[in-house]
Amino acid sequence: MKKRMMQSMQRIWKRIEAGFETIHASDALRHFQPGATDEAIQAVETALGITFPEDVKASYCIHNGSNRQALIGDPDQRSWGLCSLDEVMYYWKLLEKYDAGWKMDLAKDNWYSGGVPLEVRVEAWNLQWIPLLNSDDGTVICLDLAPTPHGEMGQIIKNDPENGTEWLAESWQDFLSTFADDLEAGQYAYKEGRLAWS
Repeated sequence: MKKRMMQSMQRIWKRIEAGFETIHASDALRHFQPGATDEAIQAVETALGITFPEDVKASYCIHNGSNRQALIGDPDQRSWGLCSLDEVMYYWKLLEKYDAGWKMDLAKDNWYSGGVPLEVRVEAWNLQWIPLLNSDDGTVICLDLAPTPHGEMGQIIKNDPENGTEWLAESWQDFLSTFADDLEAGQYAYKEGRLAWS
C-alpha cells in the first residue's frame, strides 16, 4: 500500500473522529471497528475478482466497519453504516442475482442521456459495484469499478432499487473528505444514538 495514501486517509479519519467529538458523539466512535489486515483485504479482493483502489485499502486498514451503526453521512443528508469486509461480501452476494438479465435499455456504446454524458452505467446492478455503505431500505453506496467512459475508475455511486443509480464522488477519499468537511462545518448532530443532518 502506498504510504502517502495511507497518511492521507489517516488524516481524513482523524478529522472525522474529531468531528464526532465536536458534536458530542464521542460515544459513537466505539462503533468504528479496528482496521482489517492486508490478508483480509486481499481475501475479499480474490473472492470478488477485483482490486480495491489504494484509498479503499487504506481506509479498511483504519476502520473495518461501523458495527451496523449509521455513522457516515452523504451529500443527500442521509447517514449510512460503514460495511465491514464481511458485510461487503454479504451485500455483494445478495445483490449478485440482479446482475443477470436486469440491465436497462441502454446500448453499451451509447453513454448519453438527453445529450448529457453518463458517468454511471444504467443498470439495476453490476458485479463491479462493490458495496461500501449500507442503509435499512436496501440502498447501498458502492465503489464503481465499471464506470462509463465519462466516469472515473473508483468513483462512488449510490444504487437505489427504486430510483436507480447516481454518481456521488470521484473517489472514496473524496467522499470521506466531504463528510469530514460537513462535520467540521456543523452540518451534523448526534441525536438519540443516530447521526443526523442538523
